[in-house]
Amino acid sequence: HYAALKRFGEYLEVAGIPGLTGVRLQTEPETWRGLTWGLVEGFVKWQLHEGYAMATVNNRLSAIKVYA
Repeated sequence: HYAALKRFGEYLEVAGIPGLTGVRLQTEPETWRGLTWGLVEGFVKWQLHEGYAMATVNNRLSAIKVYA
């Protein structure tokens, strides 16, 4: 899950929410407070825009759902 959370943290940085690294997202439950499904949807769209394969996007989305 770490790779998916790391990429999500990178997206959050681009979206203007700094400091939520993959490690923090994986180990600090409080980092998920305030993160909305709209941000997750934006993450999916961002990955598709960046050219990631649908299977990769779905795999990362699955990991995000485990933590969210």
